[in-house]
Amino acid sequence: KVQNLIQSRVSLAPMAGITSFSYRKLMQQYGVALSYTEMISDCGLIYENRETEELLNTDGNEGLLAVQLFGGTKETLVKGIKILESFNIPYDILDLNLACPVYKVTRNNGGSSWLKNLDLLKEMIHEVVKVSSKPVSCKIRLGWDDGHINVEEVCKILQDAGVCLIAIHARTTKQGYTGKARYEELKNIREILQIPFIISGDIFTSEDAMKALEITKADAVMIARGGTGNPLLVKEINSRTAG
Repeated sequence: KVQNLIQSRVSLAPMAGITSFSYRKLMQQYGVALSYTEMISDCGLIYENRETEELLNTDGNEGLLAVQLFGGTKETLVKGIKILESFNIPYDILDLNLACPVYKVTRNNGGSSWLKNLDLLKEMIHEVVKVSSKPVSCKIRLGWDDGHINVEEVCKILQDAGVCLIAIHARTTKQGYTGKARYEELKNIREILQIPFIISGDIFTSEDAMKALEITKADAVMIARGGTGNPLLVKEINSRTAG
């Protein structure tokens, strides 16, 4: 089943304040293969935050759905997973956010902060894969900054731990969402990964998607800002990549 996760060549990125249940349902109609919830805080689950729980709304009929969890410690992530599973929400994949560059997330060791300490990352991901009853995926970046581009090492750690899918945003944390996505940095990733991977960053046109897929040999692209207000982009990419 894991190898068939990507039914089309387009997945919908998790976006805070945007990828609500209703938005995901809309984008599904245009051919998105895999959607993600907005970021779910492990501590939000632990402290029974109502707004956090509302982000988990789904009808169980929106194609492949990944619940994206973030947190700063192995212990709170594991607690969060157990609480999430107690809700009996229908979802297919547990996704860990190891990519968010926003300071309020990274200052608490969440998001892409995990890319700074690979020993902690390795310990955490092994535990999460063991605890989760669902397949685990991860979203990552090239690394923390230009001096610490460690995407290949991170991919090996995640794959060895049993992760089923990796989405890679082709920027560093320090870049945030500025500058250009650097697909060339990922041209050797396909040689490392036996699991599916998704390329993310600057997919605004079907030409962008074709370029990203050609350079990285990814299984699919992830659209974020490029799809807001332009859902036909999903159809255009699927049309160009069919067959």
